[in-house]
Amino acid sequence: MTGIMAPVMLMSAAMGIEVAWWSTSQVELQRAADIAAWAGAANYAQNSNAQKATGTAANLARLNGVAGGTTRSWSNAAKTLVDGQIRVDLVTGLRDAHADAVKVTVRRALTTTFSRIFPGVGASMTITAETVAEIGVVPAGPQPCMTALGEGVDGITTGDDATFSGNVDVTLTGCSIRSNSGIRKNGNGTVEADAGIYAGGTISGINADNRHEHAGQIPDPYEDYAPVQDAIALLSPGSGSSRTVQSGTASFNPTDNGVSSSWTVKGKLNLAPGRYIVNGSISIGAGAEITGTGVTIVTTGAVNIDGHATVTLTAATTANASGGAIPGVVFAGTSEGAVKITGNSTTAITGLVYFPQGDLSFSGTSDAGTMGCLQVIASTIKVAGTANLASNCDQYGLLDYGSLPATKTVALVR
Repeated sequence: MTGIMAPVMLMSAAMGIEVAWWSTSQVELQRAADIAAWAGAANYAQNSNAQKATGTAANLARLNGVAGGTTRSWSNAAKTLVDGQIRVDLVTGLRDAHADAVKVTVRRALTTTFSRIFPGVGASMTITAETVAEIGVVPAGPQPCMTALGEGVDGITTGDDATFSGNVDVTLTGCSIRSNSGIRKNGNGTVEADAGIYAGGTISGINADNRHEHAGQIPDPYEDYAPVQDAIALLSPGSGSSRTVQSGTASFNPTDNGVSSSWTVKGKLNLAPGRYIVNGSISIGAGAEITGTGVTIVTTGAVNIDGHATVTLTAATTANASGGAIPGVVFAGTSEGAVKITGNSTTAITGLVYFPQGDLSFSGTSDAGTMGCLQVIASTIKVAGTANLASNCDQYGLLDYGSLPATKTVALVR
């Protein structure tokens, strides 16, 4: 019996050793893929060069024993590099569709020995390992409610992108003031931000404890945000009919009045929920009233809200957005000129006011309340009067971004 069973026992032991070798080889190959993907993603996070990043990943895979080819092929259209048994792709993230990621697929041929006795098993078998490393962005510092971008991330921090003048009374609840250049207060009054004051340059005239000068520059947080940029892409300066509300009461809706060349409001205007495209200027005159809930107004021209107008505009929430309205966004525009919001005690704007190339000025009274949501982003911001901004914007789906340059992270997600 011993003689009969000995070959079977030896063969079983040999098969166990071979299967264990397969498992060990698979683990080693997976580690090589993990290291390569992480290295490629880290390189791309630093340099934003797809070919160099995928090449870095392939180099690390080779260093860890994966066979490369005699030449590498690179497809700029597909953002794919192939090198022998190594394939590296630049893809979108798995956890965050807006993120970039590096996907590495590696293969290795293993010679079979004892397993060849089984039908269908050839002289070799191929094992495969695949990994995706995703690049994340961690906002640094608190959320701003007031962001002055200036000329963007250009390294120039001289001058003042945010200024406060006269007898100002500015309160930011639960958020910060952010300028890519300097911040200056002239005259009396107070400027208070719960989460601090951050400037790429200097801060003058504000004696706050939580102030941060020479704090770098941050990019426009919405420059790649599809809902906003897709709406802006619909703008066509001068297209559509001009809309004028001289007196009495008028109502607009996205279906009949969704596209206009300009708005001039002197009477009372009610806006139905939805998105409004204004391919020109918006003027809300003295004595006018404009109200709307769940609205987004996208414009190419200047905006002028008179101090004797009554304005009550609220952006759509993520739960009730309809008619093309963008959750959280009440105003968005491409104007490089003046955007004037001269409020009074009844002015209430809820949501994001987004004019990244415009010169936004607040005067009079503009109030979100300490429990409300009002954030503003512009090239320059000037405040003369009372402005209360707050960041209770969870239900509106606005983006989270920090007051300091963001930190990029790399994580293996598959």
